[in-house]
Amino acid sequence: MQTSLIDIVCRSRKRKDLLLLLAGGAHTFDEIKVILNVTDTGMLPQIKILRDHGLVERDNDQYKLSTIGKIVVNNIHPALRTLEAISNNQNYWKEHDIVAIPSPLLKRINELRDCQVVMLDLDRMFEPHTELMEQIPESHFFMRTTSSFHPEYWKVYAQLIRRNIETTIVVAPLTFERLRKEFQDDLNKIVASKCIHIFVCSQTIEITACVVTDGIMTLELFNNNGGYDHKILLSHDDSAIRWGKDLMKYYIDHSQELTPDRS
Repeated sequence: MQTSLIDIVCRSRKRKDLLLLLAGGAHTFDEIKVILNVTDTGMLPQIKILRDHGLVERDNDQYKLSTIGKIVVNNIHPALRTLEAISNNQNYWKEHDIVAIPSPLLKRINELRDCQVVMLDLDRMFEPHTELMEQIPESHFFMRTTSSFHPEYWKVYAQLIRRNIETTIVVAPLTFERLRKEFQDDLNKIVASKCIHIFVCSQTIEITACVVTDGIMTLELFNNNGGYDHKILLSHDDSAIRWGKDLMKYYIDHSQELTPDRS
């Protein structure tokens, strides 16, 4: 029975990784081994399969995609990246409410393929993550959207003001009402700051929180039971940071900025 191209591409992680690598240009076998961290015996049989099926060809000492290979990879590239993103953190995506992510960003979940799941200490689960705090002194901007609030974040905002770091905060309507009732003085100080801009979203923010700086992106989702656990997605990858910035822009576009007379 003839093996389908779908099986050839999808049933081997090594073949899939090689096709995605060659989509960016030709490589020698030594380069392939280093970049993909594979051995001769692990990769040579996979290259032979791809060559036998007309997806890869050899040009002197380099391997490259054939014309058919380019057509196949160009059409399945987003799907492969999406599969990679989900499989890298499959348990997290399975256990958490990904429908909470706005549809335009959910369609780009492939950009979160280089994230890691971080387990927060139970006694620190409402505090900003250590890596995030370490990033602040080196950051030129700080962005956070949240459906909840914890007083520990006043310390973060105070540090951002001291360092004059451009900061954008988007809060859910109920969170804003809580801030006005319980932390009016603190809220007024932040709104009066020239470097911090607070937006109140006109719609429900269904994710727990997302934070983005120049060098880090963290995403927190409620679990499928609607509860909060101590797991977050964290990434230093440019694609994830860009995704996080676009998530912030999505919420800002559905928000109204607070001014001193409205806080």
